[in-house]
Amino acid sequence: MGAVLAAIGAVLAASVFARAPVRRGPAVVVTAGYALLLVGGLAAAWADPGGWTTWAQEDGPVEWATVAAFVLAAGLYLGRARGAGGLARLGLVVMAVFCVFVAGEEVSWGQRLFGFVPPEMFLADNFQQELNLHNFVKDAKVGGFSVSSGDVVALLALAYAVVPFIGETRRQWYGKVREVFPRRDVAGLFVLVAALEVGYPVPYTGEGAELLFGLAFLAVALDEPGRRAGRGGWALAVVPVGALFAPLWLWWATGGDDEGRARAGVELNQLAADLGKDLAGARRLRKKSSVHKRLFTAVRKGYFRPGTAWTYLEGEGTPAERGASSVRHDARGYFIDPWGTPYWVYWNRRAHRLIVYSCGPNRRRDLELDDVAGADFAPPQKDPAGEGPAGDDIVRVIAPQRASGASQD
Repeated sequence: MGAVLAAIGAVLAASVFARAPVRRGPAVVVTAGYALLLVGGLAAAWADPGGWTTWAQEDGPVEWATVAAFVLAAGLYLGRARGAGGLARLGLVVMAVFCVFVAGEEVSWGQRLFGFVPPEMFLADNFQQELNLHNFVKDAKVGGFSVSSGDVVALLALAYAVVPFIGETRRQWYGKVREVFPRRDVAGLFVLVAALEVGYPVPYTGEGAELLFGLAFLAVALDEPGRRAGRGGWALAVVPVGALFAPLWLWWATGGDDEGRARAGVELNQLAADLGKDLAGARRLRKKSSVHKRLFTAVRKGYFRPGTAWTYLEGEGTPAERGASSVRHDARGYFIDPWGTPYWVYWNRRAHRLIVYSCGPNRRRDLELDDVAGADFAPPQKDPAGEGPAGDDIVRVIAPQRASGASQD
């Protein structure tokens, strides 16, 4: 699949190089170059996904470059709307609002950036327990078929790419809104977005597809009628500039907040003790070779049944258990750490280890789970927070001897 998508991407991006007139400026051509690099990177990740995963995970360079592309595209669409009229102005404003919406959704409207806890409906029903709408779509059923947010992106990209071809046959109405949509030689980039979302050859392919989606919109926004040749290429610098924000953010956020780290350490100690007692009876979990989920999701799927017995829940239940009585509707009830992000669990049957961890003050996972699950790893004994082997993740490892019966599975 990776080779097929690489071939599709190479053909589509090369066609943009071949057909885009120089008088339209460099933006489209540079975007096509990014598309070629992206497809090549995904093809390489198909054989060795490690490097791509580091770049593409949440709050990484790929995500922040995507945000930068959509924000700049929104500004350019609004700028063009000021000089347009009628349906074209309305269409350009709609495109600007759409780009702002996508950028906000990409970073959960600042939740991970500022560390706040979202309203309860997002904690209970949002797949990622974050302040965004697209993760309500996770495995939604439409006409008997499962639909994901990636499917929605693919559908939007295809619909946007098809309009120019249909519009050319309906010139009377299309001429009024032509500048809202891509020219036909750029539409292939949107088709590539859909191909990546549907094919999904490697983990985090969707992050790469979303970056290309943003860059393609940026190219359309820059393709303003009458724009002087040679202008516009500067805007594609949003990729390196946006990507630079990720390490700067991590440098600023990693560590610190001793009060929050101490509180997370106490809560993780309680969770480790509770999970250790329940692990022997968690037969469904122990049959799996590995499980990596938010703790709220793991409870909701029945891997653990805390009831009101867990010390961490202080004698009450959690909304994760359907039909539970006397549940608490605060951060503890939803297994949220001091920085507004979920506690996670990871089970590795081969190593007979259960890990419960917080992503720490920087609100992103830094550790390698299989390294932590290895028999030789133990959190530092001098640090009461128990930081992981990398970054500022705070980790508790539940070893076999702490969960009777776990080693017999």
